[in-house]
Amino acid sequence: MLYGRKEYRNGIREAINDVMKDEDDSIVIFAGTVGSISRGIATYNSDYDIKCLFIRKNLQEKDLHCEKVIRRRKFIKDKDYNCIAFWDVYAFLNFLAEPYIDSGNKYDLIHNTYWLLSTPYAWDPLGLQGKLYYNLQKCMDSDNEKLYHFKIMERIFKERVYTQREALRLMHAMLSIQWIEDKKTIPPVNIIGMIEQMDLENKQVFSNLIEKLNCANSKGELIPNDDVDLFKIQQLASNSFERLILNGYNTKDYDFKCYNRNSKIVDRMIETVNLSYNCLPQIEQEEYLRAEDICRI
Repeated sequence: MLYGRKEYRNGIREAINDVMKDEDDSIVIFAGTVGSISRGIATYNSDYDIKCLFIRKNLQEKDLHCEKVIRRRKFIKDKDYNCIAFWDVYAFLNFLAEPYIDSGNKYDLIHNTYWLLSTPYAWDPLGLQGKLYYNLQKCMDSDNEKLYHFKIMERIFKERVYTQREALRLMHAMLSIQWIEDKKTIPPVNIIGMIEQMDLENKQVFSNLIEKLNCANSKGELIPNDDVDLFKIQQLASNSFERLILNGYNTKDYDFKCYNRNSKIVDRMIETVNLSYNCLPQIEQEEYLRAEDICRI
């Protein structure tokens, strides 16, 4: 299910319905929580980031990379979920083979496709996460994903701001890189999955920080910037960052050519979406997403 209290889910439901009620040819088939919440590093005052995938029958091939056609956004004032993004599911999956929109190639398009379809917090009536998992993994490139997390660390160290938020992002990026190096696979989105499944020399430090985060969130507080575990995380991340620089990661760029091989895999993923959708006529008959569906537990 989607993350959060009932009031959050109700508000999100209303916002989604408001966008989709006038879309005669479209219906939301997937919604997921992304951002720091899905990573497991959200603070009590973090934004609530959510993306939705919709399906429609009349998307033209020429529009697959036209952002105005394939993406919509709903802005909501005075809410943690202040922006909900809507993507055409065919165009979204196609980023795994053709990662660009009008403004050019962007690795974020690939990463966000993996991120959304792997989030632990999703409304998924068609069971797409399980059905697409194998092919989704085949489409990803470990070297590019490792570089993605290095660039997160690079940006934080360049800005020289080391608050709780930055320390948690450094921890997530550092563990993601270590997972790729150790297991030769794409890491889980959520940091708890990485901590529990990895043989970490400083595992207790990571576990302690997550426990402190949960405690602080329950009180509506932040972990103090001088916390000893925050400092240890910064040191460990700095060591990892310097090692990657010695290996030349500060001069590397993404290899987009490797995704040309994914076109047939993406075709199979789109076929899976279509088969799943057509097997559930009760969803197809709805004008737009039903309130009771998106809020169910």
